Amino acid sequence: MKNTKSREILKAILIVVLIIALAFGLLIYLLFNGNPVERYKTRGKTINYLSQKYPNTKFEVKKTFFNFKDGNYGAKVKAENKMQTEFYVNLYKKQNAKDDYIEKKFSQELNLKIEPKVRKIIANASTSIQIFLKEGSKYNENSEYSKDMKDLDILLTVKWEDEKINKESFAKECVEVVSLLNAEGFNLNDYFFSCNDVKNGDFVVDIGKKGLSNVKVSPEELLKRSDIRYFNKASEKK
Repeated sequence: MKNTKSREILKAILIVVLIIALAFGLLIYLLFNGNPVERYKTRGKTINYLSQKYPNTKFEVKKTFFNFKDGNYGAKVKAENKMQTEFYVNLYKKQNAKDDYIEKKFSQELNLKIEPKVRKIIANASTSIQIFLKEGSKYNENSEYSKDMKDLDILLTVKWEDEKINKESFAKECVEVVSLLNAEGFNLNDYFFSCNDVKNGDFVVDIGKKGLSNVKVSPEELLKRSDIRYFNKASEKK
């Protein structure tokens, strides 16, 4: 009789522990992934928001997400335009939804113009553009990037490999790119250059500053300012 009661008590304890463990696991899941029902609703809310803001463009929701830091939901979306622009929509509880479609679209359009010009100086360069709209900017789905736009902050990232690169030649190529784009009328605010020398490490430098335009610098000035950094792979492994 005693053994039977002991087993029943032990069984009850195990069930309680299991329920607590499951409840705790569910709580952790919801904390980091959000409510599945709200995640499902996010898809519809996103399409509804975009169809009102950009009525002439079709969109596909690639995935939804939950930001556990601020408790808001959002989605990664692809526009069915010629560049298949991918961007994000954030649905806020206490303010209007926001998206970066125009910024990503302009970034793609500008990069198509910039990369061929950069490759005139650095043949194997890959480039990427980040555009940030200044407060008060008003563009729609039919707007296309133009060099005449003054209400944008633009960051250009240039990466390439060169096993013969050194600090002086790196500075020279960086300045040549900046000078060429200035001459072409591209008012970029910030440039980030990174050259991998294949064997040892990377030369990197950041030229410019958000809010500025028509950045000007000489190789001598760049070397004198000690802005160029070198990350040695061998030393990082030690």
